[in-house]
Amino acid sequence: MKAFIEKAIFFVKAVWRGFRGAETEALILLLTVTLGIGTIFYNQVEQWSLLDSLYFTVITLTTVGYGDLAPQTNLGKLFTIGYVFLGLILILGFINSIVKQTIESKTLEQVVEEEQFYKEIKKAKEK
Repeated sequence: MKAFIEKAIFFVKAVWRGFRGAETEALILLLTVTLGIGTIFYNQVEQWSLLDSLYFTVITLTTVGYGDLAPQTNLGKLFTIGYVFLGLILILGFINSIVKQTIESKTLEQVVEEEQFYKEIKKAKEK
């Protein structure tokens, strides 16, 4: 159980560090702009409330698709087709960024552990 908790804490820290990178900051900005554009689009074209528009935008970008809202206009349907692909690209970008940061963190952690191990061996030899 202790090993699981340690791994979970390591993963959360790696994800948190991943959100501080320039690449992830750019993705967050792009996601915010994308959410805003989708919300305004559906509000204006489909005449949905801002909350319904934001809800549909999030559900569409995350590819959940509950089916409770659907565009009724041809323009809305065409926009949604492209919007789904944009959502997939954004999600893959986030996953890539977090995985890359996790791997880099793990490598750095291994280097630090190896250095500590060699220092301990050196101290033991000196005694």
